Amino acid sequence: MLGASLSAWVDISPLMAQTLDASGGETPRTIQLSGWVESEIRLFPQAGLYPAQGRLYPALGGEIRLVGTLAQREHRWTVTGFARGDLDDGHRSHVELREASWTWQPADWQLRAGMLMAFWGVTESNRLVDVVNQRDQREAPDVDAKLGQPGIAWTGPAAGGTLEIFALTYHRPRAFGLGNGRFRPPPTFVPAPVYESAVGRRRLDWAGRWSTRARALDVGLSHFWGTSREPGFRDDAAPQPRYGVIHQTGLDAQLTLGALLLKMEAIRREEDRHTIGAVTMGGEYVLGNVARIGGDVVVFAELTLDERRARTLTGLDRDLFLAARWNSNDEAGTELTVGGTLDLARGANVVRLEGSRRWSSNWRVVGEAHLIGSQRAPEFGHLMRRDSFVRAAVARHF
Repeated sequence: MLGASLSAWVDISPLMAQTLDASGGETPRTIQLSGWVESEIRLFPQAGLYPAQGRLYPALGGEIRLVGTLAQREHRWTVTGFARGDLDDGHRSHVELREASWTWQPADWQLRAGMLMAFWGVTESNRLVDVVNQRDQREAPDVDAKLGQPGIAWTGPAAGGTLEIFALTYHRPRAFGLGNGRFRPPPTFVPAPVYESAVGRRRLDWAGRWSTRARALDVGLSHFWGTSREPGFRDDAAPQPRYGVIHQTGLDAQLTLGALLLKMEAIRREEDRHTIGAVTMGGEYVLGNVARIGGDVVVFAELTLDERRARTLTGLDRDLFLAARWNSNDEAGTELTVGGTLDLARGANVVRLEGSRRWSSNWRVVGEAHLIGSQRAPEFGHLMRRDSFVRAAVARHF
């Protein structure tokens, strides 16, 4: 069990937009620039499973985002680039074009094309229905980091809600860490992916989601037909990622009852003539003005049940997720989050602590601890059982 990321709750990258006048005159503002650069260090208290693995990993990272409009805002474009340079783990170092899309919206519908980014789902610990983009495994264990996905998307009104339709091509496999880095597979791992489709990564995939709101209830129905973003591994050979063609139908729902949010995601997936089901359900509750000092506490509780059991790469199959986030609501934006997941069958657990604070409008310091415990074979998390770490980072936003 690897557990869930806390980065979705702790806002460590607030972007301060700057507007550029492309013509130098008095024309309306049409281009916005924002981003961040970060210096981090990760310390692993335990020796790794493999001799080449170190304990101290300094790294630099950054993101830049450009958003522009043309022709009375009928045309929009977005470019988001990301880079990470790890001084001691070359496999973690990478440059990624996470989004490079053009949007045409002549009416109440729109068409997007290019390198797309989509976020589906409502739960905090396990986004079961989120299948459009591949996970950026090099940023593990952050499950929110994604790779851009080439394709075309149409969005418009339909049957009292909103319909999204995606045509996607050029599958992007997960880049598992190798060499002397952490969170890596065993030395016998074969990195070259195998595809069920005869055309490999060039297969045309289809995805769609219809969503609507009825008073306090938000509902989404989705379906994906194409090459899976999650690889499978055979048990009778050296581990090698294999990407099958799947049909996945998903349901996500959120009910808002004042300070209480009830959430649920469920999927039914067909792959290799097998059908599995999985569900994540729970909620969050906001406690305002705690101890009368103006701070808020958000409490999270979710349960995941997945028929794939130990074959899930997230490790979440029969797991309880609990967390609390404290926001002081002060000028420095101080936040602290404590949470973790517990395997109800085997006792495996992951505990995460994360805090952040600004010391000016542009600078932020972040501290994090990721503690892995009681991992057992054959779960995927057993390969990372010595990869507990603490992290410190300083970020400059612009």
